[in-house]
Amino acid sequence: MKRNSKILALWLLTIGGFASHSIADLLPMFWGKDLRIATDGNADQGMIVMMMTLSFLLPACGILCTLSEKKFAKVTNALLAAIIALFNVAHACMELPSDNAGQYVVLPMMIVIGLLLAWHSAKDVKENRKAHCNQWASKSFLKRRERDSNPRYLSVRQFSRLL
Repeated sequence: MKRNSKILALWLLTIGGFASHSIADLLPMFWGKDLRIATDGNADQGMIVMMMTLSFLLPACGILCTLSEKKFAKVTNALLAAIIALFNVAHACMELPSDNAGQYVVLPMMIVIGLLLAWHSAKDVKENRKAHCNQWASKSFLKRRERDSNPRYLSVRQFSRLL
């Protein structure tokens, strides 16, 4: 499987993991458990925006960056993957002592997916850098070879002999 396909699959699993995490939080409601955090009826808009950014916007940007072959896009993808991996670890550390057994399945898997995503993305950046350096070196070598074999170009030694 190509690296881009793996990274895309991991981004999609991340989105699915965030959705599963939300569903696991809501499942006890079907058995009559009260899930209200605040009783005043006001939702914390900042928290809603942050969670939508982390659970949809960052993965969507990561998917779009994965589709590009540009160096900037690959580096951006790796940074987004690292942010998601760090968030998954931190969130699991805060959430896991939980009374909801579903979180004991979802959150460790999210950590594994996040770490694999960050690792594959960093490896993709490193591989892209090596390929770019090799390509540059081969072009430089071919230009030098062309210059040396072309009689129009004189080396420093040949030029000094003419003087």
